[in-house]
Amino acid sequence: MSIFRNGFYSHISKDNNHDLSEAIKKVVIEAFHKFITKVETTIEIIFETYDESYLEDVIFGDSFKDALKSGKIKLYSIRDYFSYKENINHFCCGSNFVRYEEDKKEHRAICAINDVGFMEETCKSFALLKNIVNPITLTNG
Repeated sequence: MSIFRNGFYSHISKDNNHDLSEAIKKVVIEAFHKFITKVETTIEIIFETYDESYLEDVIFGDSFKDALKSGKIKLYSIRDYFSYKENINHFCCGSNFVRYEEDKKEHRAICAINDVGFMEETCKSFALLKNIVNPITLTNG
């Protein structure tokens, strides 16, 4: 979820330049708004561990919270008893893409577009993960 947070763009500013950071952030915000306002779209996010502070610097402002309230965004946390949760690699998938992170520290990942087999396997992994999560409900709306 780092791309959704201001801290991500601070790193880009520091490593590159502020104008580039702001330009990328603007594109992401516009894409998020375009996506989240579509009728049947949802985003499901599973956290290895969750802390409400993760949502404090989300770049989308009220539209992110509104999407949480309406159920268009659903947050989950892997149950504490699952002892291998630190070994789960980050991945995300959509209707035609997958990003599977091989290395958490380096953020090295495999990305695939329109790779049906890889997408099916990733979606199966996500469905399996959902069996060991708890839904997150926000305490300060």
